[in-house]
Amino acid sequence: MKSPKKSQHKYPGLECPHCGGKATCRTSKPISRVFRELYYRCPNDACDFQFVATLEVSRTLRPSLAPNPEVHVPFSDHVLPPKPANDDTPFKLPNPANDTTMSETG
Repeated sequence: MKSPKKSQHKYPGLECPHCGGKATCRTSKPISRVFRELYYRCPNDACDFQFVATLEVSRTLRPSLAPNPEVHVPFSDHVLPPKPANDDTPFKLPNPANDTTMSETG
């Protein structure tokens, strides 16, 4: 009987910026509720580059149904609610296309 595999976090695979090998995430560390550091290593023994990448929650596409008051993530521009109408100014009809009167023409 096989033992269940340990649960592993899946982080994005990154290409090594030096040799192009598929770097793997070895570990990660939370910096805040919306920011995490990811520690990568290139599998190419001739390169062996190790680096830190960051993962950040950057924009809200749909607001949470259970928001945390300590978390502030700006809305994406296309998700912003419409701006309210400016009801402080009285309604003004636009000028008609033909604004000359009969007395001015005759």
